[in-house]
Amino acid sequence: MTIKSVNKLESHAQYYWEKYNPIVLGTTIGVLFHFNYHLVSDVNDTVKAVLSATSTACGTLLGFFFTATTIILGITSRRMAAIKANKESFRLFIGYMKGAIWLCIAIVSVAIMDSFLRPIACSANRLVEYNTGIIVLASWSWASSLRFARIFIRSLYDKSDIS
Repeated sequence: MTIKSVNKLESHAQYYWEKYNPIVLGTTIGVLFHFNYHLVSDVNDTVKAVLSATSTACGTLLGFFFTATTIILGITSRRMAAIKANKESFRLFIGYMKGAIWLCIAIVSVAIMDSFLRPIACSANRLVEYNTGIIVLASWSWASSLRFARIFIRSLYDKSDIS
């Protein structure tokens, strides 16, 4: 293998990891929670605390995402110009932001409706699945928001601009 082919494989693997890591991380955390929920001392209070903290963070992140949108439209760095020039990169970039926004909206919506949904899940003997769903959604939202924030912050500056 040549250095060029190794670099191409690394960038290909990095592309797929960047694209799918929120789904992989959210699902992994959800599966681990589902099969080990009995190890948590008070599952319902823990999941409610996770939901509360995540919905608070997501409310703040929504403001960040809407601010980021205006910055994306007005920024003139070389990196952002390169992202905007490459249609596929820009489509992915905006798709990552849209995904993070929708997941934040979903987690805030679930937090608002939790007092209605939790008794329904409890009466249907589906509380473990409901709690697992909240953990998956919270993990997925967290990972998706971090992915976009990391890419956005990297796109704000060029290393060559820093003296």
